[in-house]
Amino acid sequence: FPLKNLCNRNLSLLVIVVMNTYTLYISARSPFARRVSLLLEELGVEHQTTVLDVFNLPSNFYKINPFGRVPALVTPAGETILESSHIQSYFNEKFITHPLFARGGHSPAAAHYLCGLAVGIMEMTVSHFLEKKRGTALTSQENLEEYESNVVRALEKLAPLLNSKYFLG
Repeated sequence: FPLKNLCNRNLSLLVIVVMNTYTLYISARSPFARRVSLLLEELGVEHQTTVLDVFNLPSNFYKINPFGRVPALVTPAGETILESSHIQSYFNEKFITHPLFARGGHSPAAAHYLCGLAVGIMEMTVSHFLEKKRGTALTSQENLEEYESNVVRALEKLAPLLNSKYFLG
């Protein structure tokens, strides 16, 4: 091949690789975004990660997610998936036989219950963090206590499950 054809050919291959890559938008502090990052890493999904400061979002991010929330995933086809649970479901359908999605013989309801506890704990933790970020004059002690007691109750529900059929089969 002449050098010109080789360069054009490599450029075409590069464009194909970029077009076949997922783009994940995250915040370094978001447990929901970390959940998706770990999922993609475990599945071996090639992706680009864009880390955003959710307290100072670039205006063009609202074209991806009008709520300005992370995580958000743009697929190679240009489709956008919002929210960690929906991104997880998307990859569950693509990697249905991957051991990460195996239920180990447990019922779907039991798996969803555990996921619900985990998501609830993360939501309460984020709410607690954001409440404290409001500043001393605006922080509601009542809200902080509510978030803390919600997490404690969820952890109390989770603790006995660690030695149960959910984890030991």
